Amino acid sequence: MIKRKLYLFQIFILILIFSSCTYIYSEAPFDDSELTPLGETDFGKDFLLVSEKINATTESALGGSGTGEGLTKDDLIYVVNDEFLIEQSLDETLDGKVSLSYLLRNDTHIFSCSAIYEPTEFQSLDNVQTKETEDGDLVISGDVETLKNIALDQSLNTTKICIAIPFLHESKSEMIKEVEVIKEVEVIKEVEVIKEVEVIKEVEVIK
Repeated sequence: MIKRKLYLFQIFILILIFSSCTYIYSEAPFDDSELTPLGETDFGKDFLLVSEKINATTESALGGSGTGEGLTKDDLIYVVNDEFLIEQSLDETLDGKVSLSYLLRNDTHIFSCSAIYEPTEFQSLDNVQTKETEDGDLVISGDVETLKNIALDQSLNTTKICIAIPFLHESKSEMIKEVEVIKEVEVIKEVEVIKEVEVIKEVEVIK
């Protein structure tokens, strides 16, 4: 059952990749000096752990490897905050232009997202040029600083298509265990108190 779910998950990702229209940048919005290896972030380590399990299972379900390469610990990402990462990657189908994808998380899930193209205010700026591709993507051109500002704005404000991957953060798991232990101790204490009261009553009756 789990393998079937992961197989459908893999197919769904492929559908999203080929069906969604998004933003393409004429050059990288973020300089390499602003990027961090994925494996050096706590979020990145958690994502890689989940990603390895998914890849191993989907490869088995599909009858072999070659299901597509995912992010590695050495891939560079832009850290918005501890729960939000941006990956910029060269789009070989568009002469080396750059596309962005997003990783977000909460206490129970990791989200892998792509922005959906929709008309926005920056398209009317004098120092920005935009052009739609045959596939419906929007190519954005301008100076690097402007592209960076647009990229950050779009990452926070545009509608996104996301895959939600179940994941319980280790710290959250430990908190749940601690609560369970505390409850067990409280129950034991209540039982002990009840027994003490019963013994006292029996002694009074004998006298």
